[in-house]
Amino acid sequence: MSEIDRGTSESRGHKKPKLLRILMVTLIVAALFTASLSLLPGPSSDISPEPLPTPAGIAYTAHDPILINDSADFASQAANESWPGDGSPGTPYIIQGYDISAASTHGIFIRNSSVHFEVKDCYVHNGGSTYNGTYLNNSANGTLINNTCSNNFVGVLLVISSSIILSDNNCSNNFVGIALTYYSNSNTLINNTCSNNFIGTYLQRSSNNTLINDTCKSSSGTGITLTDSSSNNTLNNSNCSNNQNGIGISSSCNNNTISNNTCRLNSQNGLTLSSSCNDNILINNTCNSNTQNGIVLWSLCNNNTLIDNTCSDSINGHGMALSSSSYNTLVNNTCRSNNQRGISLDTASNNNTLSNNNCSNNQNGIYLRLSSKGNILINNTCSSNTQRGIYFESSSDRNILINNTCSNNQYGIYFDTSGRNILSGNTCSNSALGGIFLWSSSSNTLSYNNCSDSINPGITLDASSNNNTISNNNCSNNSYGINFDSSSRNIIVDNTCSSNDWNGIYLDTSSNNNTLSNNTCSSNNWDGIYLENLSNNNTLINNTCSSSINGHGIALYSSSNNIISWNQVCNNSGYGVYLNSSSGSNNIWNNTFINNNGGGVQAYDDGTNNRWNTSGTPHGYGNYWNDLTTPDIDGDGIVDAPDYFIDGSAGTNDSYPLTTQSIPPWIPEFSEIIIPIVGLMMIALIFGRTRKKL
Repeated sequence: MSEIDRGTSESRGHKKPKLLRILMVTLIVAALFTASLSLLPGPSSDISPEPLPTPAGIAYTAHDPILINDSADFASQAANESWPGDGSPGTPYIIQGYDISAASTHGIFIRNSSVHFEVKDCYVHNGGSTYNGTYLNNSANGTLINNTCSNNFVGVLLVISSSIILSDNNCSNNFVGIALTYYSNSNTLINNTCSNNFIGTYLQRSSNNTLINDTCKSSSGTGITLTDSSSNNTLNNSNCSNNQNGIGISSSCNNNTISNNTCRLNSQNGLTLSSSCNDNILINNTCNSNTQNGIVLWSLCNNNTLIDNTCSDSINGHGMALSSSSYNTLVNNTCRSNNQRGISLDTASNNNTLSNNNCSNNQNGIYLRLSSKGNILINNTCSSNTQRGIYFESSSDRNILINNTCSNNQYGIYFDTSGRNILSGNTCSNSALGGIFLWSSSSNTLSYNNCSDSINPGITLDASSNNNTISNNNCSNNSYGINFDSSSRNIIVDNTCSSNDWNGIYLDTSSNNNTLSNNTCSSNNWDGIYLENLSNNNTLINNTCSSSINGHGIALYSSSNNIISWNQVCNNSGYGVYLNSSSGSNNIWNNTFINNNGGGVQAYDDGTNNRWNTSGTPHGYGNYWNDLTTPDIDGDGIVDAPDYFIDGSAGTNDSYPLTTQSIPPWIPEFSEIIIPIVGLMMIALIFGRTRKKL
């Protein structure tokens, strides 16, 4: 490239300062372009000298390299060479049919020209690592058609050149096939072939260009590169396959439209945006079967829109990968059958919206990690992945998940040390290890999710997953409906946990200070609600625990200081309430016991200091037992005598059995609370994003 401006010093006798300034600018720009390309890996010392096949029907005429210094020089040489045309729009100068060797200087070099011209059917070759095939500098109004430019440094180079049309050219086997640099704007590239280069097509600081139907395949670097504030370009229907990278866009390239391109079988990524490339639109691109990732947004690439892209079958990577990139919108993309993740949001990728994407048959469907916050995931399909449908880890907080389908995975949705997320209306059924799993994740809200038909728990809270709210979920036909392990201060309300293989709701290992209310835990194989291993100070109120097949309505093992009130425990094969020998100081009153234990005594107490009724004046209140409802001569609602005697070694009894079922205090349906809260949060989040964009 040291000779890229050879001939600049050849004066044509013009001494005016204005011309000198133009020449100086040209020199500077060319030097800058040389420096920019020098940052790229250099070509080998010997670019393959094999000429491309001569295009059919063209008989080339050998010609020396052509240097045109300005519009006047163009007119002079056209006259001397008998080139057709007069440089007007309707009758351009035509340079046609030449075979030009660029071994000692640029093959065709046109600069400082504004006349209309065509270069067509020329074969420009053998510029090696120094000279370019066709080089336009500070020129406009040119058309390059059906030329073959091979074995040069750059096949066709435009510097500060606009309104140029490149059509049906073959610029293969160069270091760069076609390059538009330094404000080469408003050019059109159609049906060009730029294969077997280091870079197929290269745009630097060049905007408002249109690239259509170009083939940029089999390059050792990138098929098409946009860099250094190349904005408002349109790339459509090009084939950028079998390169190292298909399309690479970097360094503040904004407002580009990338559509209908094929970026397959690249050894790294299909399509990459990096380093503050914002407000681009990527639509209907096919980025399949790349070694690493289909589409990548990396390092502060924000406010981009990705719609209807296919990013499947990545060999070692992800379908789509966002890192440190925010406020992007991903809609209706297909990211299936990738080796790792369908869509990955990494390293503070915040406030993105993902909707209607298909992320199935990957290792993980959608994966958020390393403080990726404030994202909205709606109506995505993340099923049949080998690990998790949707996975949050490492402080990925304040995300909203609505109506996603995450079935037939190991885990439907998995949270690891992530909090203040909202999950509503998701389907996480038929998961091998669990529908929704929270590990050391607190202050999340789970509502109206379907977590059924798993061979492990429908919902699990483990490892100090505290202060979560679990409401209106269907957790049926699992091993356990809802399972707590070492997790406290949670609210579990209005859930259906029925027909599970073991228990409806299971609290284990110091799961304390939880509130369970309005849950339906019926027809489970064992116990409706089961507390074990020092699960203390919990409140169970107004739950329905009925028809347990082989177990009890409510069972406590080694759990104390719990409140059990206003629950309906009916038709269980075992006891309505069962307290083992290590369960003490529990309060059980105002519950309804109907037809438990096969018609025998309906409760069992082997513990210490458990209370089966309140005390007070004129009397306390116990529980309703359908097998002891009379007499009540004074009509005070309390059976006059005898007490209801409880089975078990504790020798306890209910001293104030009720004659009618106890009516619980009014507890609002959780939907009356959570739906307005979620709605307000969504409005606030959307409003905040709108202000951010403005």
